[in-house]
Amino acid sequence: MPTLPDLNHLNLNVRELERSRRFYCEILGMNVRAEEEGMLFLRCGDADLSLIQREPIQVESIHFGFRMEQPAEVDAWADHFRQHGVTIARGPFDRDGGRTLFARDPDGYTLEIYYEAPGS
Repeated sequence: MPTLPDLNHLNLNVRELERSRRFYCEILGMNVRAEEEGMLFLRCGDADLSLIQREPIQVESIHFGFRMEQPAEVDAWADHFRQHGVTIARGPFDRDGGRTLFARDPDGYTLEIYYEAPGS
């Protein structure tokens, strides 16, 4: 089986492009890489997050995660989210040698902020 390289990009449909820009740039710290009519390309580490102004579909079934290097970072994100009025769906809590937090973006997509202990 061939080996996949790191994830390059993820596309999300969002109701209000400017509201999502504020969330992903101001709260999560992503940077705008490019912009087209009705689309916004954000830099997220080595990958791009593409936001497309369209009605989101099956929001409740979609989540994506950000792996932290230390468990304390999960708690720091929880504090950061609370300070900015971001909905925390669950956590932070300990799980299988790690620590996890689930929060929601403005359209209801779930973001997982987690730490996974080496060897877990």
